[in-house]
Amino acid sequence: MVQAPIRFDRATGVLEGTNAWERLAAMSLVAGTKMSAPFSYRGDNVCANFQRKALPARDIAVKLNAVKLNDDAIFAFPYGDGYWSKLLYRGFRYEDELEILFEDCRDIDYALVDGGANYGYWSVLLCEDHGSDRSHSVSRYILEQTPMQLILLDRAVRRFEPVTDLSVLDRVKVATNVGYNVFATASAFWQDRFANLNERVSRRVH
Repeated sequence: MVQAPIRFDRATGVLEGTNAWERLAAMSLVAGTKMSAPFSYRGDNVCANFQRKALPARDIAVKLNAVKLNDDAIFAFPYGDGYWSKLLYRGFRYEDELEILFEDCRDIDYALVDGGANYGYWSVLLCEDHGSDRSHSVSRYILEQTPMQLILLDRAVRRFEPVTDLSVLDRVKVATNVGYNVFATASAFWQDRFANLNERVSRRVH
């Protein structure tokens, strides 16, 4: 018989439906995420996956609080998953640049199609330039072979900036174990939208 999923509310921190061992595991998962945060979460997935072997096979349903989503915005994944268990740590922000963009777009009637893991298409293309790719293959192709403008969140200057020279990615991509979101668009509307986002970013990104 399949067990009902564990329930976790990121807004309140309430964890429900666990036994004592599963609750202890949650505390351990949060501690691992906190300790690995200064190191781009290196090792966190290994520790989480190790714990998962000792946990019952069941899901956890996380109620998301990002960008003021609907009350029924629930994201479920296997409890102890090495990648998504970071969501148990309420201080963890998943792809902060997307949260900023979505907050700013609440007044726009748009459609978003998620074309795969960390890969979304609309009139803005979101691509992932992995930290281990020092030749910046994805961004290089878009910059050199398409008419689209590249834009990224440059945390050093706390602004969304157009990418005209790939050397900026040498500086921004500091961790080899994660991917970095780069936006690409040929739409003047979205280019202006990103430019107007910078006031919001300066108040939020640290």
